[in-house]
Amino acid sequence: MLACWYFGNFQPWAKLIGFYTVHIIGLLLVFDILRTAIIGRDDDLIEKRRMIRLWFPILVALQSGGVLLFEIISTDVFRHDVVQLANAVLIFSLTLFSGLALLRTDPELFNTSEDRTMQPTPANQLSASEQVLKEKLDEAMRTQHYCTSGLTIKSLADHLETPEHRLRALINQRLGHRNFSAFLNQHRIALVRMILADRDSVDLPVLTIAMDLGYNSLPTFNRAFRAETGTTPSDYRRDCLASPHGQN
Repeated sequence: MLACWYFGNFQPWAKLIGFYTVHIIGLLLVFDILRTAIIGRDDDLIEKRRMIRLWFPILVALQSGGVLLFEIISTDVFRHDVVQLANAVLIFSLTLFSGLALLRTDPELFNTSEDRTMQPTPANQLSASEQVLKEKLDEAMRTQHYCTSGLTIKSLADHLETPEHRLRALINQRLGHRNFSAFLNQHRIALVRMILADRDSVDLPVLTIAMDLGYNSLPTFNRAFRAETGTTPSDYRRDCLASPHGQN
């Protein structure tokens, strides 16, 4: 983008090429903001934060993307009163939303501690419907449904035949997980540690283990494993097998 800006402003022969390239790249980045927001929102179990993660990027995309798009159509942007008014309304909406949503002291939204620090609710404090749903969830985890590739909160809710919002509430408010990926990793990494410590599985590649447990890439698996154990899968396996009795 820097190169395109330079050619667009200081090289007359490439002015239009630089101008349009910068704006098209900008629009692609705006699209990526929306894509990332939607993908990340699905994993979040906290409803307030899910709302912010959707509407804040949408407002940003409308404001910045609208300006970029209109500049492509007309280089005389700031002489159009309607465009100026629309831009001002979007900036005001963005500022107002940021103030209302982000400037409050809300530990639920801005807790920077580990995902699984929340204490689960004791079984005797669950409602009857929550208890039944938890039993279904426990059974799905016992049969290793968490190894399903591309598993999402929606597909898990469909498997359990329950509304998605009820499952989100159970995992977050009752089981103490702030993100769905943290809930899955708790079960997946526990199984990984058993496999890596098994001498009979010493020749099983780490990539194969990751794929079998539902991870879509090795870097994603390595990050999740390091977050849970503080070490890499290869180092964990080496340390476990270095001991004659393995390692818990």
